[in-house]
Amino acid sequence: FEMCDDLDIAQLTCVTDTQFERLLRLGGFACHRFGNIHRVGVEDCVAGYLTVNQHNHDAAETMVARWDRQRPVLPVPVRTPAHAQPLWTAHPALAG
Repeated sequence: FEMCDDLDIAQLTCVTDTQFERLLRLGGFACHRFGNIHRVGVEDCVAGYLTVNQHNHDAAETMVARWDRQRPVLPVPVRTPAHAQPLWTAHPALAG
């Protein structure tokens, strides 16, 4: 939100799934939807925006403090095998 203030951005527009929208709301963000829920693949998604204001800035600060981790989530970095393929190439049904 600080960068938005610096660049005079008044709103952040996004498309996300309803689960992430719920997390934003639980985090205290004032979310605004543009319309109804739409199914994208297997996910229920929404389009909406967040107004760049002090309320949402405070919610962002709270979320950062809440989710701040003092140590790595995993004990060691996860290595990707050299032969690994992106999911959509390994499973043609996901390619579209």
